[in-house]
Amino acid sequence: MAMNSEAGPSTERADEGPFGPLHYDGSGKEKGSDWKAGSAKIQIRRGELAVLKGAGASVIYEMAVRCFLELGRPAVLVDGGCQADPYEVAAIAKRLDRERREDAGGWSGGSGGGGGNGGGGGSGGGGRNGGGWGSGDDGGNGGSVGKGTSARARRVDEDEVLRNIHVARAFTAHQLEALIVSRLEPILERVRPAFVGVMSIDVLFFDEELDRYEARVMQARCVRTLRRLAREHNLMAAATESGAGARGGWRRW
Repeated sequence: MAMNSEAGPSTERADEGPFGPLHYDGSGKEKGSDWKAGSAKIQIRRGELAVLKGAGASVIYEMAVRCFLELGRPAVLVDGGCQADPYEVAAIAKRLDRERREDAGGWSGGSGGGGGNGGGGGSGGGGRNGGGWGSGDDGGNGGSVGKGTSARARRVDEDEVLRNIHVARAFTAHQLEALIVSRLEPILERVRPAFVGVMSIDVLFFDEELDRYEARVMQARCVRTLRRLAREHNLMAAATESGAGARGGWRRW
């Protein structure tokens, strides 16, 4: 897939500065997490993976939407918790566009409600087999890549945003590992995103049928792969992790 080489006016800021601030509220938290309402400035830099403990899927959605609105670049998401919700993504795009117009000097950013199980679009391939890549609006094999200059010059089209967020859903731990370890890099080379996000990188590894040691090894392999891909492809990468029993926060890998 050909891609416009113009990254848009915000490339330098994204390369050097934080991906934030982001705002959290009660609906944007995973159950049992300790995220509090208010602003949390999260450093998401190119070449690194940030793991967000207890953050909801809406945090990943907002990063993906801002990736397109600010940089004119697509985003790739992996759904490990059955959270992909194109309706929430569209709502976040509409809100961010409104805030951009109200405050032309910068992004006041705010994450919407927590990730739901909304229907329609989101995961390519369909069915229970998981692993298919698709753009958020039609579940197909991806849409055209937008240009940063045009994306900022006119009112945002939610459908265009969804076409530039490519999503794959996993239903088992083995599917999630296969998506990240074996199938993620080819899609990165095809669509050349600026951001990769994983929703619930750990939930599927809590399966009682999995050997505990095997589950730890598989999850560690996923994290190592994400770190490598972020570094080698010069990406911003983030993953949410269950907040049960852990204080909300983030760490950089």
